[in-house]
Amino acid sequence: MKLKRIGVDLAKQVFQVHGVDSHEQVVCRKQIKRARLLDFFRQLEPCLVVMEACGGSHYWARQFRALGHEVRLIAPQFVKPYVKGGKNDANDAEAICEAGSKSGRQLAAWLGLVPNQHSSGGKERLGSISKRGDTYLRTLLIHGARSALNASAKKTDPRSIWINEVKSRRNTNIATVALANKNARIIWALLSKGESYHNAAC
Repeated sequence: MKLKRIGVDLAKQVFQVHGVDSHEQVVCRKQIKRARLLDFFRQLEPCLVVMEACGGSHYWARQFRALGHEVRLIAPQFVKPYVKGGKNDANDAEAICEAGSKSGRQLAAWLGLVPNQHSSGGKERLGSISKRGDTYLRTLLIHGARSALNASAKKTDPRSIWINEVKSRRNTNIATVALANKNARIIWALLSKGESYHNAAC
């Protein structure tokens, strides 16, 4: 089985795993007893293993690394925003897997800078932003975007032109959130790739 990333919900006896391939398609979702967990990972090609950071996670991280896997431990508060539906082992493992995926889009979603979706009868309706994740960081991004928006009216750089067009089509609040979302993605790209910021490329 070839996996790109697998989330593991740790437990005392029965572990839940959730794995995706290089196309982010779910290819593994199962429960595994403790005694068989290492055998399961021994049969996998090296991949990214994601777990919530806790006392037992460090032991399992050493075991998985010894088998050639890359391991990433994530604080529980960073996993919570990804949980879908009710809390159970399967949903927790899926959330852990998604939380370990480090994309700009998902960072923006984690920060709550995306609209709630309400779909019915084939029609998609977008509501206010979800306001998930870190409230303080989201607030800083919103305030920063609002200041940039206020100063963008007479500017001609690509980002200012883009945000002024959004503002003319929608409204100031939506344009502010759109810019905060874009800035979050830029921050992720800079931090994850070690690149310098170039305004003309935005």
